[in-house]
Amino acid sequence: MRTSLITILLICSLIAISWLRSNPGEESNPVVPADHAAINSDSAIEQPIQTEHKRHLPTNTSDVPVYADEEFLSQLNQPYAFGVDPTSRRLIWTSAGDETFKTANSDGSDIRVIPTNFEDPYDLEIDSSFGHTLFMISEGTVQRRAVDLQANTHTDTALFTLPTETIHGLGYDEHANMLYLGDSLGRPRFAISLNDEPKITIETITLLTHSTQEEP
Repeated sequence: MRTSLITILLICSLIAISWLRSNPGEESNPVVPADHAAINSDSAIEQPIQTEHKRHLPTNTSDVPVYADEEFLSQLNQPYAFGVDPTSRRLIWTSAGDETFKTANSDGSDIRVIPTNFEDPYDLEIDSSFGHTLFMISEGTVQRRAVDLQANTHTDTALFTLPTETIHGLGYDEHANMLYLGDSLGRPRFAISLNDEPKITIETITLLTHSTQEEP
């Protein structure tokens, strides 16, 4: 009798254990939804936020002048301080390599090398059919001496009074009958037309770039 009771108790215990294993309680084995699963901070790898970088490039370059003409580029020769002659609307710049002013049309054509003197007192001699013409700066004025070698005579003319600022450089464009004065750094600064003498008008040249000798 006792043996039968013990056998029944063992069978009941095995049935109970089997049922518990197949039907676990919520407290003993909680079910965690996948979207709320705990993250192991020791093994987690922080991923950088990826952002898209876009380059904002100009879409319209028609406003930027580009001079690709080989002749124009070859004539620059260490240029600085490009400007615009207000009278003729031509480009003008100082060629440090050639130590002269140079001018060209706005598209880079018709380049002219302007005889220029950057050495004080800035005397500038231009050959003529009858002799030569000498431009010089003296006592605060720009003067012209026309020398006739055949007649062995000369005529002096005071053209205009210099501007108050420091002048460094005097150039003459025979083709346009224009004088150019440089400022203290040798940049083209003033354009003077001699076509309406005795009326002389001094125009200020608009600089497009700064020289390499100064801060912009």
